[in-house]
Amino acid sequence: MPNKIHFIKKFTQIANNEPFFSEIKEYDENEKLISLLEYDIDEIIIYEYIAEYSEAGRLIIEKNNYMDENSGEKKHYIYLEGELIQLKIVSEAGWCSTKDYNFDKNTNKLTITSFDESNKIEETVIIEYNDKKEVISKQVFDEDDKLMSMTKTSYNDNGKVLMNEEYDDKKKLEKSYNYSYNELGNVIQTIVYNGKGKIIDWSKNIYDEENKIIEQQSMSGTIIKNEYSKEEKALIETLYASNGAKIRQTKTLFDENNNIIEEHPHSFIDYQDDTIFKYEYVYYE
Repeated sequence: MPNKIHFIKKFTQIANNEPFFSEIKEYDENEKLISLLEYDIDEIIIYEYIAEYSEAGRLIIEKNNYMDENSGEKKHYIYLEGELIQLKIVSEAGWCSTKDYNFDKNTNKLTITSFDESNKIEETVIIEYNDKKEVISKQVFDEDDKLMSMTKTSYNDNGKVLMNEEYDDKKKLEKSYNYSYNELGNVIQTIVYNGKGKIIDWSKNIYDEENKIIEQQSMSGTIIKNEYSKEEKALIETLYASNGAKIRQTKTLFDENNNIIEEHPHSFIDYQDDTIFKYEYVYYE
């Protein structure tokens, strides 16, 4: 088993130009992302993300800074007896907001209340769980405690989602997503119905003998085909239009640890220079 990843460095190459250093991610020894830096073509930092964790591994601080926009925000996560009870968001622009989390063990419901900087309620979300800690419903209310939307979810015995239902502010069914799985638990078909029970969309996944997706079909007629090369350790993904014409193709190369080391996207309809992404990995000793 390889050592844990410490850094992932990303390089971007546009057309035949020299690649430039475009991103670096840093992970701690618990495999949690602790920093991310993005660079422009001149290798000047344009975005910064920093995360801090408690000794128990809980996220306590997140910082986002957009250098080119001179904006950012800081998030503080507050816990009580291991449960998240509050999130405070402070913006560099001067505004702040708060989310309070209250879980009722008797009803298995989590209430998330969002407050603005004047401590006025902006939104309330109520999430209900079953005994397996699976989300079975979610309701969103506005500042006047009026229902805005609602979703319901059902599961099979293996914890896989069977159906997601979306309702409007009058609790009228708008759309439902129905999922079918193969014996290994992978989605083989998704059917979307409107509120009247009419099919409005569907997709199908076809797998090979190794349970890898080799084809994705859609109601619109577009098809995604995947080709795998063990010798080259590569995946070639091609998107076809309903008339069979190629739209886009991406070749992805992997190293011996199955990490992505190169991505070669190519468009057959947009006449622009191809961009290649390359990745380097630094591991903990």
